[in-house]
Amino acid sequence: MQKSFTKLLFLLCAFLLFSGLSTFDHERAVAESDVKETSQQENLHKRYPLEIMEPVRKSMRINKHSTEKDEVIMSRPKVEILERYYFGINKPKIGYDVKRAVEAIFGYDLDEISSYLYHADDKSFSRVSTHASKQEAYSEEIMKGVRKSLGIKKDSDSMDEQIMAMPKAKVFEHYFNGTANEKYAQEAKEVILNIYGINLQQISGLKNMGISIASKGIWITHSETDLFVIHSTTDDVGVKIYPTEYFKSSTGTSNLPNDVKNQIKELGFSYDNQIGAYYYENPKGVSVPDQFKGKVVQSLITEIKSEYAYLVE
Repeated sequence: MQKSFTKLLFLLCAFLLFSGLSTFDHERAVAESDVKETSQQENLHKRYPLEIMEPVRKSMRINKHSTEKDEVIMSRPKVEILERYYFGINKPKIGYDVKRAVEAIFGYDLDEISSYLYHADDKSFSRVSTHASKQEAYSEEIMKGVRKSLGIKKDSDSMDEQIMAMPKAKVFEHYFNGTANEKYAQEAKEVILNIYGINLQQISGLKNMGISIASKGIWITHSETDLFVIHSTTDDVGVKIYPTEYFKSSTGTSNLPNDVKNQIKELGFSYDNQIGAYYYENPKGVSVPDQFKGKVVQSLITEIKSEYAYLVE
């Protein structure tokens, strides 16, 4: 009896020890993941990833492993970095096509954004460009490339309605698949994220979600019937959240919903009387990480789906 009890006690202790180690390993993995992402954000502020830096160095006729000119590289306008990247991988035409496709499909002028970011060195909230982002149709050049990718005649408009209903990231992929190679679209999205900090894939999924995002001096996503605005400072270190005029007129209140307030307070936001909105500033002095922004977006989407879906339908 004593032996059985001792054996049972031993097994119980072993189980608890294993469970504790598993929990510890999981928490450590999560912590390491957070540290890795934070580190990547900090590095992005100081230097682009190696897969960007090496071709850019090559385009400047310096050893791709040399860091002696990195300070010069990081001081150049981002649109130049984009062009040099494609020049460095011996595909200069693709760089031009990428810029043109991004503007035609997403409505973002990368030259304009580059100029804005080149002079963005403070924590103020600049006036957002009114560059229209809503499109009734893409240019004929884009449509022909997408149609070809879908296996239909380039002059046929039989599927144009379906094309216009596609997420923009998917149109982007189809365009490059129809004109060059689909891998260029995937690569281009990564390159733009690494250089500009614009996540085309993520943005594509925010359409009709009721959230406007102002960053890099433009509306990343915007509709007159959006309910909330996430607005970054010119250096992307700070971000404020506030309700739109449409939300105010539709609900009769000028305040953020209490559930949203509570959730963003947990993330570190506080109400700033001078700004007149809930505001967060990265204490590290670098761009607010994508993971953090994702949590903010998710809290707003959850509230919209739960309480205000009727306003965005």
